[in-house]
Amino acid sequence: ASPAGPTIAFAEQIGLAPDLDLLVCRKALDALASHHGRVAGGIAVNMSAESLGSDVFVEAYRRLTLEGGDLRRQLLIEITESSSIPDLARAARVIARFRDDGHLVCLDDFGAGAASFPYLQALEVDFVKIDGTYVQRLGRGERDDAILRSMVKLCRDLGAKVVAERVESEAQATQLAAWGFDLGQGYLFGRPAAGLDYVPQRGTPRPTRKASRQGERESWG
Repeated sequence: ASPAGPTIAFAEQIGLAPDLDLLVCRKALDALASHHGRVAGGIAVNMSAESLGSDVFVEAYRRLTLEGGDLRRQLLIEITESSSIPDLARAARVIARFRDDGHLVCLDDFGAGAASFPYLQALEVDFVKIDGTYVQRLGRGERDDAILRSMVKLCRDLGAKVVAERVESEAQATQLAAWGFDLGQGYLFGRPAAGLDYVPQRGTPRPTRKASRQGERESWG
């Protein structure tokens, strides 16, 4: 789990998650603008379930990103499971609007919460990130491997690209690629870095950089 988790949970408890998400979005747009939109893979930003459920937030977010012009197409929205989405039908409509605006949308930490499969059933997304706990259990037993392979197949059958979290070895990366994972995230591809100065290792896919909230230590590979 990210060290920022408790901070995010606290922000949700006191109703500040939408403000936090808007701030992260604004900083991501500023970073893209400072690099003239030339950031390999773009930047991923989190969006909490609370924010997704707020009409005021959705309109403010769309207004902010539409003002950014073509830069918004380099913002990937990650829907987090830190709190539940009570109205999935409404969330699906909001996500469709974001995608129409030019954003790619990712379902984050798939498998970490009890609502993961209903989310996947109801929400049409471009990417699904498999929770790192499943990746860490790769090779420990036939049941663990079967579950991981089945999750990948399900996501791909639904038209979503699949991202593996917490990839830390070449052996993991090779096996995950063989099973159909499209992308990987983890220390194998690089450690957390300040700003957008990350350079991928030779032979590895270019990453999508993630806009981190304060205290967050996670990188894309």
